[in-house]
Amino acid sequence: MDHWTSDLLPLLKGLVVTVELTVCAGVLAVPLGLLAGYARSSHRGAIAAVPREQYEAAIALNMTRPHMMWRIIVPQAMPPVVPALGNYLIAMFKDAPMLSVITVVELLQEGKIIGSETFRYTEPLTLVGAMFLLLSLFSASGVRYAERRLHLPGAVR
Repeated sequence: MDHWTSDLLPLLKGLVVTVELTVCAGVLAVPLGLLAGYARSSHRGAIAAVPREQYEAAIALNMTRPHMMWRIIVPQAMPPVVPALGNYLIAMFKDAPMLSVITVVELLQEGKIIGSETFRYTEPLTLVGAMFLLLSLFSASGVRYAERRLHLPGAVR
């Protein structure tokens, strides 16, 4: 998806490929690549898991389809999706270094550049690894908080 966004975005807008454009393409490609496919299938599966009787009860109450989805179906379907969305959020951190393919200088690439300038790779790459670890731990604790808040079974209390 990175190549499509960096190659097609200039064609659609008639723009010249610049650093800002590749950064924009990278920022759009990583979340959209994950959320468009994986999260969509997670949501679709969660909505399909809601018992058919719930739909029939909402129809019996003469609810419109948007009202039925918002008030009946979505509140039952979303709690099981939270762990999967948390996994996708953390997977985005793993996919971020792939942005260097379209010349977006991200955290890992910056560590490599500093290492090549100073001939000391251990310190910058260790710092980059620690930053990725902190971001992942912070995200995991946020997902754990959301699971507890939604009272999901199996959530760490």
